[in-house]
Amino acid sequence: MRSDFAIIGAGVTVVLIAALNSTPSQAGTDPDFFELSNEQLQLAARIAMDETSPTQGAATAGTQEKGATSATGLPSNVSTVRSTGSHRRAVTSLVGAKSAPDDVQVIVVQMTGSFSVQIPAPPGSPTHATGTVMTIVADAQTGQMLDFGLTGPSSAPVLPHSQTLLSR
Repeated sequence: MRSDFAIIGAGVTVVLIAALNSTPSQAGTDPDFFELSNEQLQLAARIAMDETSPTQGAATAGTQEKGATSATGLPSNVSTVRSTGSHRRAVTSLVGAKSAPDDVQVIVVQMTGSFSVQIPAPPGSPTHATGTVMTIVADAQTGQMLDFGLTGPSSAPVLPHSQTLLSR
């Protein structure tokens, strides 16, 4: 799936988040969602870093800004990162999908900021999509991305039982 899109944005040197201080959300009591374990929170942080790095997947194009990485290892265009746990079929609507081929346990990572994503397009069509809310659904065991969504703030889904990994 990584060959289908790429993040174009600030350059980033990935560093480990030394202290992962998560803040559980008070929103919702949806039984389809659950708070992540410490190991899953670390995996969510790695997913956020990997998916916002311009060197991941098919991406290397775009403007690379020097010094645009914060102490967290995330590029400066990312303002918040929240994460929650669920099952794939319960989160399909979060990324605009209609169905899921399986119901594996997943980690949902939602980031706000300014994103430009390279997408496959026929000749003459736009090759980038932009948005301010990026939602990634990844396998809770491996971290492999399963689904992806990019929206504006008005259509961003609320993540029940989410934990804040970053807020600037």
